[in-house]
Amino acid sequence: MLIGMIRSQSTRAYACLTALLWVGCSSGPELPNVVLISVDSLRPDHLSINGYSRETDAPLKELFQHAVVFENAISTSSWTAPAVASLITGQLPRQHGVTKGRVKVAKGDHPTEAELQPVLDPSIITLAEYLEARGYATLAVSTNPHITRELGFAQGFRHFERVQPVDAEGATGSLHADAARANAVATRLRNQVGSRQPVFLWIHYIDTHLPYYARQPWLDEYKAELRLPAVELPASAAADTSFRGKAMDLSQKRRLLEAYYDSEVAYAMQQISELLKELALGDDTVFVLTSDHGEAFFEHGYMGHSVYLYESEIRIPLLIRFPEPGPDARRVPEFVSIVDVMPTLLDFLGIPVESPIQGRSLLALADGATDPEPVALFGSLSRRKKKSYSFVQRGRYKLIRNHYTGHDRLIDFQTDRIEFRDSSKKNKEVVKELSALLEDPLSARPHETEPGS
Repeated sequence: MLIGMIRSQSTRAYACLTALLWVGCSSGPELPNVVLISVDSLRPDHLSINGYSRETDAPLKELFQHAVVFENAISTSSWTAPAVASLITGQLPRQHGVTKGRVKVAKGDHPTEAELQPVLDPSIITLAEYLEARGYATLAVSTNPHITRELGFAQGFRHFERVQPVDAEGATGSLHADAARANAVATRLRNQVGSRQPVFLWIHYIDTHLPYYARQPWLDEYKAELRLPAVELPASAAADTSFRGKAMDLSQKRRLLEAYYDSEVAYAMQQISELLKELALGDDTVFVLTSDHGEAFFEHGYMGHSVYLYESEIRIPLLIRFPEPGPDARRVPEFVSIVDVMPTLLDFLGIPVESPIQGRSLLALADGATDPEPVALFGSLSRRKKKSYSFVQRGRYKLIRNHYTGHDRLIDFQTDRIEFRDSSKKNKEVVKELSALLEDPLSARPHETEPGS
């Protein structure tokens, strides 16, 4: 296997082999650049390309109009580490093992860092390793403390930088490094590698994650739509604490919270547009926009994420703009998973998959094919012993298992779109069938995927 051969070489031989691969690739059709953008906590229903009333993605409207939009994309978890590991490996959390962890927020001179999080297994072949072996200059910029070199996410990247958050005085602090600073790093890395090789750039933005800073002019515009009491707005939504004692009811607070969030979405989309202009990679570029997970806005009495496995937390955007002669723009209604991103890109680039994965290529769907029957999707949330859940979703049904209590909950989307009722007692055969899949997800997802399969 090509990757295995590369990994078995010394550093010098590795460099030589990679160079040979690049020379070999350059004699044939030129490989397109690949830009993978993941925006933390981004809900697909807060993008105007998906029918949202606010023009949150106006700067990218033209790009999105030429993209394949997967309308029903699901993550493998409701928090960053397992979901992003799935994105770059094509594996489910149970297989890649990155399932736990928490953030230790900055204090004094100590930056915000993740702790108790497993390191991504170096034996797992990542998307970057595949592309590096084919001659790509591989670059990554992370603004999330769960995505770092120390935690294994730099595998296959020639350049990987985590951008530390800083406050107004330039000192390390808070949780965020905003998109403008991430763009500056990405542009610098791009300029370092030059233009002789195709580029794979992955950048993970965190702006749409709590605490939702007030981004102008968007927040003032959105607040004016709400006709809320005249109160002085804080610099950020700051979870639920900033609004205590203000003259607003819960409904008003929710709408204002979403206004803050939408201002961050609009800011992130603007910064993505600015990055693409600065990089000037040309039309021969594969562009992917997705997220690690969603965000709850009190649909079930809470806000944020990493709480449960409801749609609000696990549904994600997935848009892929293929260069010619790739698939044309269309909307795909089939259910797909975040684990499908890696095999789809490899399939489009003609790179064989040489490692066990649970994802599938979506090229056929992007070309207009349909699934003959619903495909099973899987995910989990297991950061703590008393907070351990997993789900399997196929067609109209989703089964969520509480591993601490042993309770199974069945959602029937045909009769319960908002996931308020447990339908397990009325559908015991469905529960039995989905339980079998949940206990053995590899029976329903491919162990190994080859391009075109």
